[in-house]
Amino acid sequence: MKLASACQAPSATLPFAMLNQNKHAITLNLKHERGRELLFRMVERADVLLENFSHGTMDDLGVGWSRLHELNPRLIYATGTGFGISGPDRDNLAMDMTIHGASGIMSVTGFPDGPPVKAGPTLVDFMGGIHLYAGILTALYDRRRNGAGRLVEVAMQEAVWPTLAASYDYYYRTGNIPPRTGNRQSGLNSAPYNVFATADGHVAIHVVTEAHFQNLLKAMGREDLKDDPRFATNAARVVHIDETDALVEVWTRTLGKMDVFALTKAYRIHARARHARADRPPRTRRDRRSNEPAGSGRRAPDHRPAQRRDLRRLARLVGGRNCGFGGNRGHLTPVPLPAAQIINKGVDSQLSR
Repeated sequence: MKLASACQAPSATLPFAMLNQNKHAITLNLKHERGRELLFRMVERADVLLENFSHGTMDDLGVGWSRLHELNPRLIYATGTGFGISGPDRDNLAMDMTIHGASGIMSVTGFPDGPPVKAGPTLVDFMGGIHLYAGILTALYDRRRNGAGRLVEVAMQEAVWPTLAASYDYYYRTGNIPPRTGNRQSGLNSAPYNVFATADGHVAIHVVTEAHFQNLLKAMGREDLKDDPRFATNAARVVHIDETDALVEVWTRTLGKMDVFALTKAYRIHARARHARADRPPRTRRDRRSNEPAGSGRRAPDHRPAQRRDLRRLARLVGGRNCGFGGNRGHLTPVPLPAAQIINKGVDSQLSR
């Protein structure tokens, strides 16, 4: 059971569909006695209640942890907030981007001569959710042993701090505020580690070990530099980081990005050509439609009809008849739709089942 505020103008966008599939939605007005009564009836049978209201909202409504724990001592009550439910910032509101700023992520993202920049994806929201999921599962496992529920809380700000480990390392090594490093390693203690221009795009290359760098020299045809003191060790390459990056990019600019990728793959170097495809989702080595590795020789079952059926059903749930998904050569494509209406699925009928 997840409690969240209803969006003022929900729409059947692709992210909404992705993040809400396999869910049944109901609406409860917790400001009214009837809404609280229905929630209490669900809580009596629930394993987990998850909420991400601002701190104190559930208590103010009379449905906080202490009240629900009385109703169901086995309940796992999970709360996700921006800054936690204790401490001086607990009453501050938070969204993904604002935690980018508060946590320090924006201060180390971007290029040295540019302003702070947020990460492209919604990193904080998902990191907070992943940590809360782990806390819930741990609490459920513990309940199997002692039979008791518990309060589980995650602060979004705390959830993303581990992602800044390399920047913390820079501070402890140098005593200086970690800089924005562009596409270089955040702690500036690994080279080459960058995105390099090619004849037709860009490629990301990350050398982890000395063996990797020796393999890179072979791929570049520059084995004459294997004993050059500027490049002999990672520490030396970091000191000469501009020269190291220039050496690699002189080579990558002579080739197409897929040619660079093919060579680095052949020489077992961590690299990847940058893709920017809007016409299809990214693929991995494993076929997303089956558990068989790509190229295994076994044909993956085609689940596309079932996927379309499920997505159309989801679209109807979030937007009524005006929602839908179209297909194009096997790819599911979201159809632009007007704003959906929140659907009240009939709480009383659901509870009577």
